[in-house]
Amino acid sequence: MKKLFATVAAGFLLLGVMPQASAQYGDEPPARYALQIGIYRPSGERLKSSLGSNWKLLGLQYGLSFDEFERPIAYATLTISSDESANFEADLVSVEYDRVWWTKKTEDDSAYFGGGVGLYLLEQKDRPIVFMNWTERSGTKLGFTGVFGYQLKQGYFAEVRYTRVGELAEGVDFSGLSLNIGARLSI
Repeated sequence: MKKLFATVAAGFLLLGVMPQASAQYGDEPPARYALQIGIYRPSGERLKSSLGSNWKLLGLQYGLSFDEFERPIAYATLTISSDESANFEADLVSVEYDRVWWTKKTEDDSAYFGGGVGLYLLEQKDRPIVFMNWTERSGTKLGFTGVFGYQLKQGYFAEVRYTRVGELAEGVDFSGLSLNIGARLSI
């Protein structure tokens, strides 16, 4: 999982210049894709005490519909959040449908807020001592998310999300808060 995060993070940095490079050519399609990177902070005590409070997060959004300024108002989101230690590993993969509303009716920098529903794939492994076998738990849950963000005119954005998923097992609650930065891309 560490190699996946490093690869996607490097791609994000390389593609991060695309909004400015494509702006010089004028009539381009709306930015359907968005790459995001951030941290996820699970609220479950077992996950926080076993792993720490900050997980790595990578995400990809695909715009489904846009407003008159070509800003997304509905999009599908795929995110991967995970963390690991010597005796504990956890992964959260989400596929969501999100809907947002913009606070300004202009194409300038603007805040947005919204929410969504999703399907969440949860996996958790632990072992009492390093040399023992792993105990694995996994499951699929329905959940919802709330989002508040701010987007610059150039396509960069920052957002805060709260995701409510629920418990996989007693004390293993995958709900949490994430802080993300990203860039919308016209590819």
